[in-house]
Amino acid sequence: MLISTKGRYALRVMAELALCYESCRYIPGKHLATSQDLSVKYLENIMTLLSKAGLIDAIHGRNGGFRLNRRPEEYSLYEILQLTEKTLAPAGCIELNGSPDNSCSRSSQCKTLPVWVELNDLITDFLHYRTIADLVQHS
Repeated sequence: MLISTKGRYALRVMAELALCYESCRYIPGKHLATSQDLSVKYLENIMTLLSKAGLIDAIHGRNGGFRLNRRPEEYSLYEILQLTEKTLAPAGCIELNGSPDNSCSRSSQCKTLPVWVELNDLITDFLHYRTIADLVQHS
């Protein structure tokens, strides 16, 4: 499993939005792009994805920007990365839901499959347990 730049930036932007959850209204996209050192176009791509999934609220126009829809501790890292990544599975023979992919003709006799299933469960549990609040706790 390799987390894409889109996934890493999505987590970073969500963490920045979490930092001012209590004190800010909306953070302008240009500010987020500058602070995260990415292009406005790439940021818009990420924010559109997060907005369509209902994770953030977006307002366009002069006083527009972005903000979290929920408290930072209510966002698991898993739900964010699930949007940005094709898969979080550690091996190609594991589906997103953690069960063996039936398209593999060797799954019934594969000695390594249980290891990939267990590793997938560990990764999934870890990402479900960690929240955006955890990312900003020590900031």
